[in-house]
Amino acid sequence: MYPRRRMPIARTALLVGATSHIARGQVNQANMQAENAYYRDQMRQQEISQQMQMQAQIQAQQQAQQAAATEEAVRRGIAQAEEERKRAEQQNTQFQAQNYGQNSNVQQAAPVMTCDQCKAANQVTSSFCSNCGNRLIR
Repeated sequence: MYPRRRMPIARTALLVGATSHIARGQVNQANMQAENAYYRDQMRQQEISQQMQMQAQIQAQQQAQQAAATEEAVRRGIAQAEEERKRAEQQNTQFQAQNYGQNSNVQQAAPVMTCDQCKAANQVTSSFCSNCGNRLIR
């Protein structure tokens, strides 16, 4: 009687031990899967943040290039306007020299006043520029 009684208990203990060992293994495996999923999520978040930083850098570079292009266009426009002003001033000077300065047999006309905006020659009695319509300052 004695040996028969021990056998079922030993088998039950073996079965319980094996079951608990399998359960622990399953828990460990589930923990490993959860940990792997956590690290995968962390890697994805890092990749997304890196992509966002790269996009921000690209946008900043594009904005800097656009600002430089705009600044260059403004400089070219200013230079072109200055050249046009000088050209108009030279034409005005040539016009005055041809019409009022070099011909001694032609009597000089009324004094000439230049427009502040376009540098065109106007009569002193004029209130507005004959070229651009700007009000003349006396």
